[in-house]
Amino acid sequence: MSTVLQVGDVIAIQHKRGKYVVEQAELCEGDKPVGYARRPDFYRIGARKLNPDMSYNPNRMMFNFSRVLNSNMEGIKVVGKMKKTVTFECV
Repeated sequence: MSTVLQVGDVIAIQHKRGKYVVEQAELCEGDKPVGYARRPDFYRIGARKLNPDMSYNPNRMMFNFSRVLNSNMEGIKVVGKMKKTVTFECV
């Protein structure tokens, strides 16, 4: 089964503790064919680790990885969704 990760998806990554929120999901074009070798189109993903209580902390670790477009997302499971909000405070 193919899954496309989207910004705001909360994911669990096999062999990594905790949950992560996807902050970046960029489609990248693969290499142009040269003979038989060609790197296919892929997604570049950036996901930030959430606090144990599932709250967001912009200072937590960022995990970057890539996945081939239309590939099996083995080891990655979408477990929720977050929405980015921006707030301003008077200083």
